[in-house]
Amino acid sequence: MSDEFKHLEGSRNQLGELYVNWKEKYGDQISINYVDPRNTSMIASYLFKQRKKGNISLFDAIKHLLFHVKLDAIFVNGYYLENKDDFDKIVNNMLDAKGDVNV
Repeated sequence: MSDEFKHLEGSRNQLGELYVNWKEKYGDQISINYVDPRNTSMIASYLFKQRKKGNISLFDAIKHLLFHVKLDAIFVNGYYLENKDDFDKIVNNMLDAKGDVNV
C-alpha cells in the first residue's frame, strides 16, 4: 500500500519545488493554493470565485474545469498556465496591474 502513489512522486516533487521557489520570490504578494485534482468541487469553487472577481469568463471557467484539470495543472487568477516558464512574466504583469494574484 505504501507504494500505491509512488508513480506520482516525481510530479509532486516538481510541484513542491515550484511552490517553494515562488513563495520565496513573491512572499505574501501571491496566494498559492494546492488542490488535489480529484477534488473537483474545490477546483470548481476556485474557478467560479475567479469568475465572480471578473478574472475569467464563465466559458473559460467551464472550459478549464472540463479540459485542464490534471495533476500538475497551474492556474493563475483562474487562467490555465500552459507553460510554467511564463509564470514570472504573468505574475509580474498582474502585480503591476492590480496586485491580486491567486495561484
